[in-house]
Amino acid sequence: MNLGNWLEHYLYTFKRQNVKKSTFDFYNNIRDILKPLFDIELDELNLFIIQDFANKLYEQNYAHSTVKHCVNLISQACRKAITAHFIKINPCDGVELQHRPRPEIECLTPVEISLLRNAAQRSIYYNVFLFLMYSGMRTGEMIALDWRDLDYTKQVIHIRRNFYRGELTTPKTGHGIRDLPLTNQVLSTLPRRQL
Repeated sequence: MNLGNWLEHYLYTFKRQNVKKSTFDFYNNIRDILKPLFDIELDELNLFIIQDFANKLYEQNYAHSTVKHCVNLISQACRKAITAHFIKINPCDGVELQHRPRPEIECLTPVEISLLRNAAQRSIYYNVFLFLMYSGMRTGEMIALDWRDLDYTKQVIHIRRNFYRGELTTPKTGHGIRDLPLTNQVLSTLPRRQL
């Protein structure tokens, strides 16, 4: 069995029922990056093939996290292939990923915020844009909000749900469940009738 067929079998048999839809979609996106390896038979995969592939991804300027996810997906699938007695060793054991410093997150400058506000002013979604900008919330998190998630007493917004591809879900990880400050700037974007 080649890697392409095994990855598809692995994802649809072992992963799809155990992860959120967004995570499964993410796995499929990673699988697409692995297409150059699809025709290689599982028992022909080795450390040098995987290492060479990872190095080429770095050369193509893929993010470190993407390269890591690619190698991890192959490794997970190969561990299951070992359990299924298709192969004896995991060809990902020993792969060395490049160490790259994490880029610092750059915040918008006051000038950039002003330019964005001016450009968005003509939109019917102006308040939505401001709400997202001032809260730092993701769009799916905002769509999933309920008025009960706004705690005016403690001045926080409780993030407990996410809206993803037409479905209301919980955040993928525990870190997604959090409280954000309900600042005066955020409050100014809400409809007056609800305050």
